[in-house]
Amino acid sequence: MISENDLNKLWENFRLEGSQEALSLIYYGHFDFLYDFALRYTGDRSLIEDSIQNVFGYLLRKQKKLNPVSNLRYYLLQSFRRELFDQLKKKKRIHYATEFSESPELLCYNKIEDQIESEERDSVIKLVQKSIAKLGPKQQEIIFLRFSQDFDYSEIAEMLSISVDSCYQSVYRSVKFIKEDIEKTLGDNPNLLLWVYIGLKKIKKN
Repeated sequence: MISENDLNKLWENFRLEGSQEALSLIYYGHFDFLYDFALRYTGDRSLIEDSIQNVFGYLLRKQKKLNPVSNLRYYLLQSFRRELFDQLKKKKRIHYATEFSESPELLCYNKIEDQIESEERDSVIKLVQKSIAKLGPKQQEIIFLRFSQDFDYSEIAEMLSISVDSCYQSVYRSVKFIKEDIEKTLGDNPNLLLWVYIGLKKIKKN
């Protein structure tokens, strides 16, 4: 993973000097990230790859007019999301995933997670995924961007053209719904809200 500081240097090398090597490093450093994001909306791999190419083709054409960016990962995702949705709308093939990954990568969330039995933890994660599938498309997208991609509320709000307050409210209502939905299966538990957040952090690509 390229550090944010190094990414900024690469961007400036490309933006100011037209360095093809810098752009290549940016491309290969973000390809999987952008590809995984697109899989939330379509399984058309050719369309996804074409959309990524279109974004970087645009950067090449506009290199001399590009501005400094404070968060390159966010800038690329915002540009890619716009391009992807344009392509999907043209083909009338946009859709939202009905569920998230059935086999998420189990990374350490915090020390409390270690107290949860592995089998119990995996069960909660699967329940979280099933509950997410019951949310509306926009709620699913906000949850994915907030918990899986770690974008902050202001970034998500700008990307989706909604207010920061609406973004907060959407996350709050979604988490509340997920918790109450899981309670129907597991019953009340003082650790349930924590388990829900752990499950949300495990959301990965399909």
